[in-house]
Amino acid sequence: MSYFVRTRTKEGEKVIWGKELEGALNDSGMKTGQLITLRCLGQQPLTLNIPIKDAQGNLIRWEKKEGHRHQWEIASAIDPRLLVADEKDAFPPSALLAHDSATFNKIQQAVLTQTEMTLPLPSHQSDWLWVQPDGKDTSKTGNPERVVLPTTHADSGNTVMTAYSPEGKMRLHLVQGQGDSVQGMVWHQGEYRHALGVLCQKANGDPYLRLNVVDKEGARPMGYGHALNQEDGPSKTNRFVFRLEGEKNPVIAQMEKPENRVAELDKKWGFKKQYPPVTMSPEENHILRVKETPKPDQHDFPSPAP
Repeated sequence: MSYFVRTRTKEGEKVIWGKELEGALNDSGMKTGQLITLRCLGQQPLTLNIPIKDAQGNLIRWEKKEGHRHQWEIASAIDPRLLVADEKDAFPPSALLAHDSATFNKIQQAVLTQTEMTLPLPSHQSDWLWVQPDGKDTSKTGNPERVVLPTTHADSGNTVMTAYSPEGKMRLHLVQGQGDSVQGMVWHQGEYRHALGVLCQKANGDPYLRLNVVDKEGARPMGYGHALNQEDGPSKTNRFVFRLEGEKNPVIAQMEKPENRVAELDKKWGFKKQYPPVTMSPEENHILRVKETPKPDQHDFPSPAP
């Protein structure tokens, strides 16, 4: 079946044909009557995601297949963030980030085992969890065949950070997820919730972590957090502070095995000082680790959300 796009230009009406235009239009999220730019990219290399299912039709994993296809690029002629009232519509479908639900649930099952919890896994309506580049949830979906999948992380499932109340109740347990994401369990509004965290950047380049609740509806906003970089002691280079929606007090999390962090990871997470200080002996570092108790104080509130 052929597909065409009818446009109105300063030279008059033009009709452009191409079977790949349908996918390009869906990826752009543009609708009839909106101002667009249309560009032919010619033959381009393309990576397709092929679903692999078991005999019962259950999705097991996604495999990549390389190929070439004639491609078009359709985009808004105006920055859509200047036009939309709902931030969920600020990015086109082609810009969305995807995490496959099967892998998310597999890692979540490992988290439940680690924490000795018996909660059910989220029953997803889709094979994908979609979020915007700024980590926020979205009402749109991208193209499962062409979305760039997160790479498999060597530390997937390993604990990244934890938080406990002064009484010893677990508030947060996050592990390495797909790509640069983290995931796990968070105590939020009176119950434990499955969570997905996406590392993002503010306009000034500072990193922050956007947290989303994951349930049958997909990913929904839960809160955000960032690294603490206070100058009153080395223990503050090992902590992350979160502000969760509907919660009065911040949640202070402690990074797992900070002594193993390298400068690249420190920068990635937003820490500006190395942990532990290079002048400390192993015995002094052990004493510091024992003394560290992640409790909220008046200096630990997160800065406003980006």
